[in-house]
Amino acid sequence: MEYIILFLSALVIAQIIKFLFRLFSNTQDSKNFFWVFVYSTGAPSAHTAVLTSSLVLLNKDIGFSPIFYFACIVSVIFMYNLVADRKREIIRDSNQKVLDISGHSVFDIFTGFGLGIIIGLIFVFYF
Repeated sequence: MEYIILFLSALVIAQIIKFLFRLFSNTQDSKNFFWVFVYSTGAPSAHTAVLTSSLVLLNKDIGFSPIFYFACIVSVIFMYNLVADRKREIIRDSNQKVLDISGHSVFDIFTGFGLGIIIGLIFVFYF
């Protein structure tokens, strides 16, 4: 059960941080709240935060086992694909404005990694 709570916590916290950052920026994308909250890319990466916080909790439960190392390798491959997917773009409206909702930059991945470590350690020490 704590993995589900951790998953949802990391996801919501990362999306709220992105939402607040985009909300107070002066971009055109900040006007549509649905796009900004659900499909926003940028720092921190919610995918990376969820993966990293889950790895921290998994390490608490099973330690440095082969399963943990396998999960780390799969997570790194997934994070690499997030950066590789950055090149895709979706046209948003008839004015040909492009909204980039796919992939992350390396900075986004590292900030999501840091956020995931923090959330994971909070769960390890306080729950």
